[in-house]
Amino acid sequence: MRPPIEVYSLDPDTKNDRVDLSYRFDAADVIDTVQGHFGQSEDSLPDDRGTSYGRASWGVSNVAEYRSFTLMATFQTVRLTITSPDALLDAFRSFGAQGNAIANQFDDDDKLLVIEQVGASYDSGHWVVASEWCHANTHSFLAIRPPSTAVPAIALANLRPILPIPKSTQLATLVRV
Repeated sequence: MRPPIEVYSLDPDTKNDRVDLSYRFDAADVIDTVQGHFGQSEDSLPDDRGTSYGRASWGVSNVAEYRSFTLMATFQTVRLTITSPDALLDAFRSFGAQGNAIANQFDDDDKLLVIEQVGASYDSGHWVVASEWCHANTHSFLAIRPPSTAVPAIALANLRPILPIPKSTQLATLVRV
């Protein structure tokens, strides 16, 4: 059972060159996994619309499992550059100081992207209840996504309808045996 793609599409880079480290340990009935990563990315945008560069990407996540309960938290940052709007912004710059101010406001060269996620689930073996919340701040005009997304889900059988809810919250009712 996975939440809608909006939860996982906050970072526009689809491939990364990075190093991942993880450590898993048991503490009484809790299994805890801590993972960290560092790397970079370069990805072509669809239809030859430019390139996305992610530099100094790093993040840390933690998953704690206690019997049927799972808790997850993630924090990630990346310095993001997307080349596609450069020609448009250069046109604004040709209008002097006011054009430069507009172009600088919307320029996405080396902008800090911060992604935060928190999730929880309960799996009885016959049914599942899960939810994830995420937030992305792009510090640029790319902040066209909702500021946060909460994705509750319930699984009861093999039917998997998805019911969208307006604004930045979505409800996904997923069913499995």
